[in-house]
Amino acid sequence: MKSLLAIFALMRATTLVRGHAVLVEPPVRPGMGKEIPNGRKLVGETAFRDSPVNANDPNSGCGSAASTGNPGPRPPTVTWTAGGQAKVCWETTIPHPEVPGTRSPGIRVSIAYTPTERFDANVLLKDLDGGTQGTYCSTITVPAGKTCEACVLQWAWVSIPDGGAYLGCADVRIIAPSNVEQCRSSLWLLGVGDCAAGNGMFDFSSIQNGHPGGAGAIVRVCGAGQTAGNWVQRNGAHGGYTQPLTTAKGDIVYSGTSIRRLGPAANCPPNALTPPNLPPATAPQPPPVNPPRAVSCPPNVEQ
Repeated sequence: MKSLLAIFALMRATTLVRGHAVLVEPPVRPGMGKEIPNGRKLVGETAFRDSPVNANDPNSGCGSAASTGNPGPRPPTVTWTAGGQAKVCWETTIPHPEVPGTRSPGIRVSIAYTPTERFDANVLLKDLDGGTQGTYCSTITVPAGKTCEACVLQWAWVSIPDGGAYLGCADVRIIAPSNVEQCRSSLWLLGVGDCAAGNGMFDFSSIQNGHPGGAGAIVRVCGAGQTAGNWVQRNGAHGGYTQPLTTAKGDIVYSGTSIRRLGPAANCPPNALTPPNLPPATAPQPPPVNPPRAVSCPPNVEQ
């Protein structure tokens, strides 16, 4: 009987149901996002996953295809600068408020620079609450002096009241400040400010001297305002390069040259909220002291 109960507990701990939060920015790996409408929930998990990335291990820092939907390493979807600032966003689809007397691990964002590094080695955000329904963004400071061509960012929310965890991983490139972009501009698939249609912040300096429309077009994009709208309609030549702004966000590759994606366009996602902090841990209360019991004396009885 005990062995059957142990097997049931193990099955419960690795069961997936519809989750209630997903990583949005950097773009989460395909299969770990809203392919399941509200994301994936890891039932029974009560702590962060710190072990290194291993796509074949269902219990690793990003899990496996079977456990979390993780497809394994992908090309970087964003380029950050060591020592600079970057945006991390997620969507809470169903809130799970903390309950008195219990404090969840909450939301944590961390990064592994190598496949063997643990996720608790470089924590970028911690002690955040899932909040109410909506999209949340936080500006993080990228650790200085460390670069990588293929880092893995881990976003995790562990909710004790909900009885589970939510996990998302993204592929990130980090460059030295000496290689920082020279032509940083927001790009809009349709109208400026239309985040939903497609957007991104890109570094166009790599293509400035090889742009078919001439260098002047790139200079204008990176000039005053640093923004370009209706990109897909310009000269009719950009229609084949829409996915990096929409369904497969990442670098735009043109004739073997990468136009690096630096993050979302200005003010995207729209109406993003500031994530709330977890409530402070409640100190254990001493047991109540029973008041002294009153002793009643029997009334005097006259003889």
